[in-house]
Amino acid sequence: MICSANGWMEIQGNKKVIYMIKIGLIGFAQGYYAVKYTSHLARLKGIRLTGVCDLGCDDSYTRECAFVSACDFANELKTRLYSDFHELLDQKPDAVIVANETHEHVKIVDAALSKGIHVFAAKPLTFKCEDVDYLRSKYNPLKQVLLCGNPLKYEKGLIDVKEQISQGKIGKIISMNLMINHEAMVNQEWERDVLRSGGPLGTYGVYLIDIIRWISGSDFKEIYAMGDNFVHKFIKTYDMVSVLARLHNGAICNLQLVSTISYEYPCVRLEVIGTEGSIAANYDNYDYLLKSNNAVQLGNLRYSEMGFDEIEHFIACIEKKETEKCSIDDMVYVTRGIAAIDESIRNRCIVSL
Repeated sequence: MICSANGWMEIQGNKKVIYMIKIGLIGFAQGYYAVKYTSHLARLKGIRLTGVCDLGCDDSYTRECAFVSACDFANELKTRLYSDFHELLDQKPDAVIVANETHEHVKIVDAALSKGIHVFAAKPLTFKCEDVDYLRSKYNPLKQVLLCGNPLKYEKGLIDVKEQISQGKIGKIISMNLMINHEAMVNQEWERDVLRSGGPLGTYGVYLIDIIRWISGSDFKEIYAMGDNFVHKFIKTYDMVSVLARLHNGAICNLQLVSTISYEYPCVRLEVIGTEGSIAANYDNYDYLLKSNNAVQLGNLRYSEMGFDEIEHFIACIEKKETEKCSIDDMVYVTRGIAAIDESIRNRCIVSL
């Protein structure tokens, strides 16, 4: 079977038989990734939805998380609604979007992988080292796609920053500053439970760790972190985290997780200083601003809606046109980084990775 412009194509004698890529949705807890990503896929040529699964949750839960009932969403997309994810997997979809509560990702991802189904797991795949190690031991990258959510890797500004740095525009990296200022996961009951969501650090740690590694091309060597609960006292965990880190390439990093801003204005700010210049990217404005001894260069205005490139990348991976931008190996390192930050905060010490 090979991929054609209309889906999967199998040559049977002199005939070409076209197959659609069949995709299902499991879970509504991570509302944006459940509703927006699935709706977008439903509009793409060559994609057929085999069903959506609400995991037996009532309408009040799905409406709280995704602002729509599971039944209405299934009817809107003209697909079947399941309450048991095993029943959806038994329909033999080619792929599934896993968007349930984070602490239950591993159970559903494991079940899908065991049936040979490709998986996109909404951010984050997990915040636990033991979970990602388990999935890594079960996953065969030669046979399946396991794309782990990290929407920032598809933001054009950050892509352009990485490209400018790789071209040597700012010389050798000296320091990196990254601030993630985003509303804490507090809107739903499960988000407020650190054991179910991982809290702000478990949720956004994939940004702090993976974006720095991706942009710099270097792993973390040492981490020193501070954190406390300054704003959302009821979540019983850090909603502010400050990290000072050293990379193996010698660069020093200052990472900030700030949980005060609303979803209407999410904010990501990255500044990279090198021996020959600096470059900065603002999620909310221009793609990037490059300064050097010889010139100042301004990127384009940011206008694309977050995330659609990520789910289209998942399809490209299934079609073997691209490889996972956020892989299981990346998530192994992310969970190690989250654990190191937590250990440093609790013990007030430098932690080596």
